[in-house]
Amino acid sequence: MKTATFSDQSWHYRLARFADEHHERKLDDICGYTRAVLSGLWWFVMCTTLAGLLLTSTGDLLTWFVVGITINFVELNAQALMACIVWGVLAGLFAWAGIHILVDEWRKKREQVDVPKSEPSFVSEAYDAFKNKYCFKVEIIKEKKNESQS
Repeated sequence: MKTATFSDQSWHYRLARFADEHHERKLDDICGYTRAVLSGLWWFVMCTTLAGLLLTSTGDLLTWFVVGITINFVELNAQALMACIVWGVLAGLFAWAGIHILVDEWRKKREQVDVPKSEPSFVSEAYDAFKNKYCFKVEIIKEKKNESQS
């Protein structure tokens, strides 16, 4: 009988456990594991959408508050407008540089990891199981977390 082996540090295992850590669904075959991954993906998208809506509405409320104070009580002169533009451009440049630094570090870490190429991925295993209408066993390997990855 075929058995697939996945790490507990993989993205699909984290999605399978998202919003389901306390129920401990049985993840012993590829069909149940795939359902858990899709369920975790659904809840992740819903949570991030809700968080985005809350952040957007909060930012919108604060913007209207600041604009209301600025227009009604204080006239915005040319020097203040120029200072806002300069600070905005500097913040954008720092954000751009920070993103590039983080992406470069991520690429360096990814190149250092020795991943065996012979093992099939979760997506290919799930596709094969769906295509062949066959659910095989899944084994989750517990791995130690690196101390550098908090």
